[in-house]
Amino acid sequence: MNEIAEEANLLVAYPEQDRSANAHLCWNWFDPAHQRGGSGEPAILGGIVEDIARSHAVDRERIFAAGLSAGGAMAAVLGSARPDLFAAVGIHSGLPYASARDVGSALAVMRSGKAAARGGVPSVPTIVFHGTRDTTVHPANGDRLAGLNPAEQTGGDTITGAANGRAFTRTRCPARGSRPVVEHWRVEGLGHAWSGGNASGSFADPIGPDASREMVRFFFEVAGGNT
Repeated sequence: MNEIAEEANLLVAYPEQDRSANAHLCWNWFDPAHQRGGSGEPAILGGIVEDIARSHAVDRERIFAAGLSAGGAMAAVLGSARPDLFAAVGIHSGLPYASARDVGSALAVMRSGKAAARGGVPSVPTIVFHGTRDTTVHPANGDRLAGLNPAEQTGGDTITGAANGRAFTRTRCPARGSRPVVEHWRVEGLGHAWSGGNASGSFADPIGPDASREMVRFFFEVAGGNT
């Protein structure tokens, strides 16, 4: 992401969770206290963005959030609770906004992709990546984030391809009514790891497709401009 940021003239911030807030260093996306834009972790993350925007020449119309796993779930929270701040979000191996209300329901939706609570497509344009062999967060969560589950089928344009021999299916669902444009990547054989990530990193699969580059491309498409 740093390399792409240099190419595209982007500022990138990497917030870190404190162990005192979560023993696994994950964002508490499943806790209702952290599912509202003006309080909890969304407020902290929004504050970080606001600080950067005040001290740098930031285009307020092109601020984005992206994350993997719990970070992806928190990106879904930000895309639903802070559409005033974030123009688009990228969710890799994540879960829908407010799809859980405690640890027990979080584990259940991670295993099955079925949530009794609300959830689904965020309020801003969204790009979703999920691997078919993700045994940590069920791929059905990615389908739900894109509105591709049978109960919320939106239709869309689908293409298939391959990156370094790994097949993928990309479905793009246009904006309709209050629902924003969504792009969903289903990556065959990918586990719980960032697609196209640096092999030296944790939870990263270098084969591809390149999720970082595709997310930045999507962000610029939906927000306008190329810098």
